[in-house]
Amino acid sequence: MLVDITIKNYLSFKEATTFSMLADGKTKDLPENVFQHGKHKLLKTSVIYGPNASGKSNLLQAIKFARDLIVYSHKYDPNLSIPNFQPYKLCKDTIGKPSEFEINFYVENTLYNYYFAVNQNEIVSEKLKAYKSQKPSTLFTRDRKGISIKNFDDNDSAKRVKENNLALSVFADENSEEAKKIHKFFTDIHIISAKLDNPDTQDVLLKEGENFKPFLLNLLKIADPTIKDYEYKINEKEVDFDSLPQNIKNQFVQAPKKVFQTELNDKIVRDLYDKNGNVVGEANFKRSEESEGTKRIYQWAGSLYNVMKHNKILFVDELEDSLHPMLVENMIRSLHQKTDTTFQLVFNTHNSYLLSLKDLFRKDQIWFTEKDKYGVSDLYSLLEFKTNQGIRKDTDIETNYLKGRFGAIPFIDEIFKS
Repeated sequence: MLVDITIKNYLSFKEATTFSMLADGKTKDLPENVFQHGKHKLLKTSVIYGPNASGKSNLLQAIKFARDLIVYSHKYDPNLSIPNFQPYKLCKDTIGKPSEFEINFYVENTLYNYYFAVNQNEIVSEKLKAYKSQKPSTLFTRDRKGISIKNFDDNDSAKRVKENNLALSVFADENSEEAKKIHKFFTDIHIISAKLDNPDTQDVLLKEGENFKPFLLNLLKIADPTIKDYEYKINEKEVDFDSLPQNIKNQFVQAPKKVFQTELNDKIVRDLYDKNGNVVGEANFKRSEESEGTKRIYQWAGSLYNVMKHNKILFVDELEDSLHPMLVENMIRSLHQKTDTTFQLVFNTHNSYLLSLKDLFRKDQIWFTEKDKYGVSDLYSLLEFKTNQGIRKDTDIETNYLKGRFGAIPFIDEIFKS
């Protein structure tokens, strides 16, 4: 489970900026929004508000960059630069300096601290620590001089680490047991955009089929009560290897004799009525014929299922896209009410209606982003606004947010005066 992540010199985050899922120890409200993991109480969900281009999406992009580097960098071509490296570009003092990431997280009951610094072509430094007792122990360190293994079984793979590989990624690929567990933690982090196609639903259908279908159908019915059923069929067909996209062909050492492609054929079923309102049969619809809201729910249903059923972590960019505010509210409530699992959901939104619901989020779950005149993003929690600043239990958070009391709103007057 994620405790926190600190980002420095990546996209609009020039200075060290921390996003935390650690529950505030003094806040006693809404205990169902919190779960215990190891020594810490962690938040099930968090929401991020802010105007366009303030840094909400950049935060998720930064997390995705770190996640992808950990999960995939062992595969990187040593002759190529590190993909998606995007440091802050509006200050000459940061030009040429590395981006830095520090992540605190739990794997099972062990708390880890992982730090790395990266530039366009190489990993500058890297350190992994674990809290297996009262005091942290350093497992390995890495700088430009080399890798120092301390209290860690790297399966004798340190010599295989290239300049643009994270050592942790290589250790996991070389079957270091502890590294594999950590690698799986980051593999189980999903970052999606509600506006873009998301393959998770089809993947879950292929893997879990009939176990997943009731969950998917229930979500679809919440969006559109006229939906009666969802039916699907999975087919495999042989395809010519040469017709595959190059990025897929690159995953094979040599061309296989046969290649099979999986196809999903599905339909949404509704009742068919006569002129008197009697059910006389069924009408089938393609997904392409559905409303944008129904399509969005379908697209990220697989990710939500993974979060709830398999204790994964999900970040969603613009969750409210094409979804009614009350539908989003009910989804969040259902997540908070679950007590038999541990998961985390983080999303950004412009849906201020959620802030009007005093029994939905605690103050430590609500975050804001805003950008200054230098293009630097600031990220801060509602928790930073204290009682002596007039923020109490009965404060109308939505109204105060829209009035600009917490910052993180666009300067509308200035836009239209210009």
